[in-house]
Amino acid sequence: MKKSTLLIFFIALFFAGCAQLSQSTFKQSLENTYNSSSDRLFDIALAVLKSEGFSVAFADKQRGFIQTTSTSIDKQTALALFDKTLEACDSKTFSVRLTIVPLSNDSSQLIIKVISDEKSNGILEQTLLNNVAAQLGGSDMPESVSIDTTNAPLVSVSLKDNSIFEGYLLDDSQRAYLRLKLKSGGILHIERSDIERYTLTSETFSAHEKN
Repeated sequence: MKKSTLLIFFIALFFAGCAQLSQSTFKQSLENTYNSSSDRLFDIALAVLKSEGFSVAFADKQRGFIQTTSTSIDKQTALALFDKTLEACDSKTFSVRLTIVPLSNDSSQLIIKVISDEKSNGILEQTLLNNVAAQLGGSDMPESVSIDTTNAPLVSVSLKDNSIFEGYLLDDSQRAYLRLKLKSGGILHIERSDIERYTLTSETFSAHEKN
């Protein structure tokens, strides 16, 4: 009787652990469903990743799977994507994984996950999902596979919560956000309502040491 009770306890504990793991994994992923074939969604998702400055390590259209190469985490990336200081991070790199799931001939789902020992705050995932939606909707989302920062000014952006980000200003139009290329290589969209001020650090990228 005691052995049976003990066995039931361990089985219950095992499934509880699996449930927690599943919840944790879900919280680190973001997903969206689009009115698009999986093939078209794959092509656009791949183009968006590249336009945001990521290098692709693996892309399999048939399986609907894309993964970037590892990107180094620096002070700006740590604060922007993980809400941590660099010193508090357990990992020094991260990559991005995209999974495209066909739901029908004209409907598919995109799942995005940041692969890291750090817990993502979801900003990067949501940015990528939004950019895919913009591309599917025929918006003026950039299609270039590389980011030209030759003439981009280097700026320091101070937020109202005292966070500071330094990077190359890619978009200073009248949109609701600034588009900033961090020195780590990632792209950050900063809401104007969150900005206290931003100051010019240098006129152009060429005046600074290239990565």
